[in-house]
Amino acid sequence: ISQASVLIRQFVLALASTGCSSSTIRNYRSDINQFFVFANNFELDNTLVKPKLEQFVLNENQNGSSIATIKRKLSSLTQFSLWLEEVGAAPQGSYAW
Repeated sequence: ISQASVLIRQFVLALASTGCSSSTIRNYRSDINQFFVFANNFELDNTLVKPKLEQFVLNENQNGSSIATIKRKLSSLTQFSLWLEEVGAAPQGSYAW
């Protein structure tokens, strides 16, 4: 099991504990997993970085995703990144895109 997979699972559990709806949790999990699949890397180092996010956005746009969908996916990744910092899985400011 990869580092990202373990952390995504923990993030989903944290979301559930705060009362997030099942559809919100499903969207977060899907969006974050799609990014890591796109990046072809399930380790955090050198994956959640601005150049990869820009490539992901470009790819989503080329594949016909709406602006609203792309924004939702970026929001999911931002929330995941903030949670990583909050729980100490990443230093503060690591994901200042």
